[in-house]
Order: sequence, then structure tokens, then C-alpha cells
Amino acid sequence: GGGWDLVGFVGFSPRKASNVGGMFSGGVISTVVCLSVGDYHLLCQTYICDGPSPDFSLIPGEAYWTYCTASGTLAHMP
Repeated sequence: GGGWDLVGFVGFSPRKASNVGGMFSGGVISTVVCLSVGDYHLLCQTYICDGPSPDFSLIPGEAYWTYCTASGTLAHMP
């Protein structure tokens, strides 16, 4: 594998998009994307690992698209 995956978290301490790569074993997370609905628009935040993109907070109960380079396991330890 590898490719796009949809992940979500519940009940964890504050985390940033930059923390997701450290939760993944077996490959590399290269991109984390958050899509959310604003008042009158769709908000897209993209964090590109090792890139010039801004980091953003992960919110419990929200879903995030991640792109990984190979099959692996994403594990969150509270």
C-alpha cells in the first residue's frame, strides 16, 4: 500500500497536524488535510510534512485525510 486514508480521534490531549507522522509506523505520513464547513464556505487546511505549510490543531471528533507512502499502522496512545 499507501495512499489516502480518513482518520479521526476522540478524547486526546491537544495535538497538531505535525504530531500525526509520529503516530504512524510502517511508512511516512506526507500530508494531513482538514476540511470543515465555515459560515459560508468550505475551509481546507493542509499540512505538508517537511514543507512550508502552517501547522494546525487537531480537534476531537473531526476527521482528517492523511496521505501515507506505504502500508502501516496509525496508533494514538493517550
